[in-house]
Amino acid sequence: QAVCWCPWLPCPKLSIKTNILILQHPFEEQRKVRTARILEQALVPEKIRVFRGRRFCEKRFPELMPILASPGAYLLYPHRDAVPADMIQYSDDSNPQLLPPPESGRWLIVVDGTWTQARNMVCSNPVLTALKKIRLPDNQATGVTEPSAFIVRRQPFVGAVSTVEAVARVLDLWEPRIPQANFYQASLLRPLHQMCEVQGAWKRMFQ
Repeated sequence: QAVCWCPWLPCPKLSIKTNILILQHPFEEQRKVRTARILEQALVPEKIRVFRGRRFCEKRFPELMPILASPGAYLLYPHRDAVPADMIQYSDDSNPQLLPPPESGRWLIVVDGTWTQARNMVCSNPVLTALKKIRLPDNQATGVTEPSAFIVRRQPFVGAVSTVEAVARVLDLWEPRIPQANFYQASLLRPLHQMCEVQGAWKRMFQ
């Protein structure tokens, strides 16, 4: 069932310091229920870029290579060598003693697709395997990553979350502090909650 979540998008669009790069598997674009689209609609266009494909080489994606080579580029992926995202900190006006951001800016790189597709994309692209990797930090109380609210698609393991949830959690860690805690999760996940609510109600009608 098609779900319109446009009324729940933030208005105006969110302007952030972090640049978001989404590498999307071609099959993901065809799915009716997908969350990267929320990011495309919720963020100012100059702060998010989407490239679609399975293999990313300089011949096909010449404009992508400088981003991947940037010293401020981090791949969000649960690799054994990944460090918690909250350990990557940048300076801002309220906390200038932290490490300054690289001159080329910071890039949060996310692979969008099923977990099998994402793993295959990372493993088959040397430019991705070579990137510095971060992961979502564990909940201090439970020792695991907070569960996903994206209930209309089954998550393969505890702590697996959707693309929009992952990006929102990192933004709450990386962006300059504002009065409202978890601002980006609150702003970006409203459309997701609406999508799940409508899909869940539709499913219950036919059970």
